[in-house]
Amino acid sequence: MNNNSFAVCMVVAVALAGCESLAVTAFGVGASTGVSQTINGTIDRTFTYPERRVRAAAETGLKTMGIEMDSADGDGPIHAHARGRQIEISFEALSASSTRMRVVAKSRDWFYYDAATGREIVVQTEKALAEAPALPMTALPTAETVATPTINPVDLEAAPTLVPASQ
Repeated sequence: MNNNSFAVCMVVAVALAGCESLAVTAFGVGASTGVSQTINGTIDRTFTYPERRVRAAAETGLKTMGIEMDSADGDGPIHAHARGRQIEISFEALSASSTRMRVVAKSRDWFYYDAATGREIVVQTEKALAEAPALPMTALPTAETVATPTINPVDLEAAPTLVPASQ
């Protein structure tokens, strides 16, 4: 290869590398809907709900879409499949009331990531959370949920009288 060919190859390589960053920037400007997508098709979304509630909503979303779950144990990721796709949904509790959900949908040949399916799973999860009856954000009791004991005056009459010990 002579010097002119090498120079042309370098100019083309630099020009193409610039196009990639421009395309990624353009994508980022148009895709600011609260859902993050990486270059490899992984979809991330943080919800302001406890992990157990987001997990239940994701399972509802998968059922709505007709996607069959392979495994959905309480702590690990949800594994599912749909026509030529392997889907993994993982959850990370960021706090008692915030959960990060990550969706990866791959084709069976492992070279193609289906970001559209991942985004739709997130949308269906959002819908399931919006349609679910209002539940407390945490499992901790609050002043409103704790019953105040009442004292029946009749019970006081039957109660033994306490006498202080003699000194």
